Amino acid sequence: FFTTRSCRLMATIQQVAKWAGVSLEQGSVIDREISIEHILEVCTFMKDWETVASHLGLDSVALQEIKDDHSTTKKRKEMMLRAWKSERARGATYRRLGEVFLKLANAEDATKVFELAKTAEPPASIQAMAVATSTSASFTPSSPNVGGTFPHFLHHYT
Repeated sequence: FFTTRSCRLMATIQQVAKWAGVSLEQGSVIDREISIEHILEVCTFMKDWETVASHLGLDSVALQEIKDDHSTTKKRKEMMLRAWKSERARGATYRRLGEVFLKLANAEDATKVFELAKTAEPPASIQAMAVATSTSASFTPSSPNVGGTFPHFLHHYT
């Protein structure tokens, strides 16, 4: 099933993940949607933004609009990555961007992208679950707090 090139790409992805200290398992941090904050950071080290754009699936019309609308390379890089994020929604992940850098033989930038993923905030749905779990585990209505009364926000329920 795998060609020699895809095997080399897989090995390279494995090496980069190891260098960056991230897991390649499905659902790991590199599978999160890239944040706008990290898009701005990628712009500081990404070199050939037009080639990256074509590998991310942006068409030539979109690229031309970005060139026409923005005069600086920095802004063009940012708008290209924002367009990719907007068009791909959940597919605009750290993994996908890292894979593109690897396809372009740029393991250094791929490693940087994977390292950024380690600092990515979890999706809002996961954050909400964590807050709900920690809140529900912190007390129960049948157990008063230290002062002998329920927390102030529960007074209207008692």
